[in-house]
Amino acid sequence: MSGGTYDDRIAERTAAVQTEQERQAQLTAELSGLEAEYAALQREIIARRSEAAAAGKPIPADLDADVRATLASVPTGASDAARLENYRKAVADARRLSNRLANI
Repeated sequence: MSGGTYDDRIAERTAAVQTEQERQAQLTAELSGLEAEYAALQREIIARRSEAAAAGKPIPADLDADVRATLASVPTGASDAARLENYRKAVADARRLSNRLANI
């Protein structure tokens, strides 16, 4: 007969594994969304830069340097959490950059 201790430990570990799998799935979904948004923002930045050039509007050197850096950048990280945070920052920076380009 079992006193339940073994079964309780199995149930606890199973619940912990399930919780971790759900957390990983959420992180993966968020990362996928951020990657897609970042790619879309890069395309938007390219389009806005082209529109400015076609309209004869000069792009300031500092803004052009930021554009080139953003287009060449691929956020990375030593861990999933670091990569996720770096993508969040990159998306926020790309949004600001896109808005700056829209206003030149």
